[in-house]
Amino acid sequence: MQILNFKFSKLNIQRSILLLASIAIVALFIPRENKFYYKYQVDKPWEYDLITAPEDLPVELDTVAKKAIIDSISHNFVDIYRIDRSISNKHLQAFTQAKDMVITSSERLFFLNLLKEVYHRGIVNNETNTLIKNGKLPYVRQLDDNQVINNVSTSDFLSVRAAYEYVDSVVKSSAYSHTHLTTQMSRYLEPNVVVDEKRSSEMLNQQIQKAIAPSMFIQKGERIIARGEVVTPQIKNVLDSLHEKYNVSHSQDDENNMIAMSKIAIVAILFVMLYIYLAEFRFKKVFGDFRALLFIMSLLVAFTVIFYIAVSLDPVKASYIMPFALVPIVVMTFFDSGTAIVVHIVEVMIASIVSTYSTDLVLMQMVTGVVAIASMKELSHRSQLARSALFVLLSYSLIYVAFIVMKYGSFDSVSRYVFVYFLINAIFLSFANLLIFLLEKLFGFTSSLTLIELTDLNNPLLREFSEKCPGTFQHVMQVSSIAAEAAHRIGANVQLVRVGAIYHDIGKIGSPNSFTENQRGVNPHEFISPEQSASIVIRHVTHGVELAKKAKLPQAIIDFILQHHGKGVARYFYTQACNAAGHEVDPEPYTYPGPNPQTKETAIVMMADATEAASKSLSNHTHEAISALVTKIIDGQVASGLLKDAPISFRDVETIKNTFVERLDSLYHVRIKYPEKIKPKAPASEPAAPASEAPAANAVASSEATPAASSSAAPAASAEKPADSN
Repeated sequence: MQILNFKFSKLNIQRSILLLASIAIVALFIPRENKFYYKYQVDKPWEYDLITAPEDLPVELDTVAKKAIIDSISHNFVDIYRIDRSISNKHLQAFTQAKDMVITSSERLFFLNLLKEVYHRGIVNNETNTLIKNGKLPYVRQLDDNQVINNVSTSDFLSVRAAYEYVDSVVKSSAYSHTHLTTQMSRYLEPNVVVDEKRSSEMLNQQIQKAIAPSMFIQKGERIIARGEVVTPQIKNVLDSLHEKYNVSHSQDDENNMIAMSKIAIVAILFVMLYIYLAEFRFKKVFGDFRALLFIMSLLVAFTVIFYIAVSLDPVKASYIMPFALVPIVVMTFFDSGTAIVVHIVEVMIASIVSTYSTDLVLMQMVTGVVAIASMKELSHRSQLARSALFVLLSYSLIYVAFIVMKYGSFDSVSRYVFVYFLINAIFLSFANLLIFLLEKLFGFTSSLTLIELTDLNNPLLREFSEKCPGTFQHVMQVSSIAAEAAHRIGANVQLVRVGAIYHDIGKIGSPNSFTENQRGVNPHEFISPEQSASIVIRHVTHGVELAKKAKLPQAIIDFILQHHGKGVARYFYTQACNAAGHEVDPEPYTYPGPNPQTKETAIVMMADATEAASKSLSNHTHEAISALVTKIIDGQVASGLLKDAPISFRDVETIKNTFVERLDSLYHVRIKYPEKIKPKAPASEPAAPASEAPAANAVASSEATPAASSSAAPAASAEKPADSN
């Protein structure tokens, strides 16, 4: 396996850093816990999957009902009171030990008993006394010494003021009235019947909890709500209970860390598997090109981050609105359908980790991704994006309805809102060309849409090419035709081959008359040495690259200009030089700069270029002659090692040969000559035909025969042209 043969090279280090960085960025946006994503409202339809109780759940009262019950109990609750004996004991002891009173023992005993009587009746504070006077507290619940609660009438309770007035009235009617002022009894009066705050709070909470306790339970596994059903207040209470229990059960840091680590491990495995696929099956096109690998990984990471943000806002809408098919369409535009499908699988798997709410996400996105790729094939028209978006919309709708019916057995759970989300998804998808354009400029790739634009004959460079090099222009158009057909048959990029073939000889603009197809009687090579001729011919490669860069052509097209001769030799002039010297000469001045073709597409154009040019030197364009020529040219290129760097098989080469023969047969097919009309003798009794009719008939015959004549004359005209000058 390519990926297992790891060596510490600059490219491998870059790949490793890219892999680790991608995993780290995605890990930052992976939820640390399984959150309760559901959003719901009373009297609104449930938009999610079927929910069943994960455990026994109580059916709680709704918030409004709970508040009403709590307010009612709190308003009518009677506090629990207790007699604080420490207060009465404190004041009785203080009165007994008071030394500022000049009274007799009998008088002290009288007043002491009076205090005991008042405290025995009970003294309350002003707030409680007000409730008693207003009739709002006819009794209190009093805690006795045995911690038993009894209902005690408040009729005998006294306020501090009432207690003093009672003492004053008793003293005035007794024999000790003269000592009343001396005792200052008000100092020894304090409420001793007080609220037991702790016990009252406990009792109140017990009453509230008992009143709002759930009256029923939903057992584990029991259905709560299904998609499309309306959320009732009772169901909302169940969902609220589930939400609360769910958050409590997932609040442990250790558990959250384990969940996060497992998700990160899955993401790492998915990225590594993608690396393995690219290394084994797309090494030259993707894995061996760091720019291409960076493009794919960046696309996946960016989509995951955007999807996570969208899920955080609204999980159901995000999963249906996010245009998952956009990623495989973009990948296929720049690479191939196989890579697009694998990248799409990784994309959906990572998305399923980020969004854990839906079980149908993976199935739905997998199918729509494949449909999008199949509907695109080769992006050659912007209207294809709209068509693909329509197919994706239909696929989403059909899969969604089928999935709902499969799960619930009816159409009742189908939500009409989901189809609106699908429509928004399709609208996003139809504008994929904007994203393709931005990525094309950012990463320097070449899309099919750009290739189509480059075939416009009104392009300034092509217009100049056709005007200055008409013969070469006809040559490249024929090369483009036969090369594109060959590319189609072996599964290469047809559009890239077609455009590359059109531009491969663009460098001949610099010296049109140096190439026989553009000459009109004068051949400048007759007056210079073979080495000078070879230099001029070879220069069309470097000059073509200069023109292409000036016109800002994509690198993929420049590769055709560089590689269409590879490191081959200008054989015609090299042979001339050897013959003139009488021995083999140094081939370096006669060798093209190269490199040899690196892709199937550039290899096809090399073969088509040499074959089409050589076919013009044939004097006899029979099937056998064309077949022999094609075989000789291509086998010679294979034997010279010009195709050794191209990922092309012997089977592909044979298919290309057969295609070239078929197309050249069609190009040079022999036309049937129309027979001339024999003039009948004019009868003696009839006048002769007008003299003007014969020339007219001959003109028609000659005009129809002209194409055949010019066709057969073409090889003779180009017989002097070196076969490798194109």
